Amino acid sequence: TIRAAQMHDEESIRTLMAAGGMGMPPNWQDAMVAVKDDDRVVGYLRVQVTDKGPHVAPVAVFPYWQGRGVGRMLMEDALERFGSLKLVARGEAADFYRKLGYREIAFDQISGDLDEDCAHCPDRDTCQPVPLMVQKEDADA
Repeated sequence: TIRAAQMHDEESIRTLMAAGGMGMPPNWQDAMVAVKDDDRVVGYLRVQVTDKGPHVAPVAVFPYWQGRGVGRMLMEDALERFGSLKLVARGEAADFYRKLGYREIAFDQISGDLDEDCAHCPDRDTCQPVPLMVQKEDADA
């Protein structure tokens, strides 16, 4: 099930972000979570709306649940709500997004703060960031 993040989800989200090598996003509660039947968080997705459109920042799934459709469910839910999405994929994750209909775009189409994060990141060569975008009609095709 996908639902809005709630205050009691904070510890799970913090653990999930740490497992993915990410810090806790600002306004983490303005996000959606994927939960099991027992309401345990297994995935998280936050969309940041900027002057350049809605950006996924971040999406994360607990390792045990990766490859089981959780990330796809979260991404499809966000696309349905926003109509289009942009993101910066790290490394091999770009292939996952391409399978969902995302296409590569120029970094200047990405929100400035997300672009800046990549531009100054010491792990950029290892991470190999790829800016991507999808529109609902592209994903439905």
